[in-house]
Amino acid sequence: MIDDLTGGDYTTTITHGVDFHFVDGLDKAHTAWGNRQTMLDVVANPRDTPITLSVGGGQMKTTIPPGTGGMSTRLRLDWGLGNHPLDMDFSKETEIWVDLKVENPDGRFASIWSVRAINADGTSGSNGGWLWRPGGIRFKLSGFTGHLDWSAVRYLSFTTDFDPPGYPESYKVTRIYAVPEPHTAVLALLGFSTVILHRRKHGDGR
Repeated sequence: MIDDLTGGDYTTTITHGVDFHFVDGLDKAHTAWGNRQTMLDVVANPRDTPITLSVGGGQMKTTIPPGTGGMSTRLRLDWGLGNHPLDMDFSKETEIWVDLKVENPDGRFASIWSVRAINADGTSGSNGGWLWRPGGIRFKLSGFTGHLDWSAVRYLSFTTDFDPPGYPESYKVTRIYAVPEPHTAVLALLGFSTVILHRRKHGDGR
């Protein structure tokens, strides 16, 4: 799990400019690096429409009143910005998945979704070639630019750009996580099955 958005509750409403919010000391079982920064950038807002960003309770949600137009916004999630650098190992993963829902009934979608990663040595790479899947999007690690060492990822960010006329009135992200290689997942399942069979064989199963 990269982030299931259950900690670091935060809400802001702005009409112009950029809002940054950084929170540290999060449970690493829910937020891998133990920290998260959100950035909401209102690039253009000719009608001074209030935009609300709320984080926590298992989701990050952006809400815009219906019927507005001509707006351009950027939203970013960053991990790994704390004072105690931590290298995460993604070498056995194949994809990063983002669970999200666009809550506008006409199905308008972002003009850009992208993920960027930086290694411990400063090498960076990004992937803007997301693939649609039911309930969200995915980014193949093999599709990132640069020569990333996926065993030592120090920083990760997820960015969305909404430009007119394709922005939704509201959308939410509920989880960001990595998907392991198929054979790795199978081995983990086999290992779990072996433990269960061992317990049953020795009479300590339930």
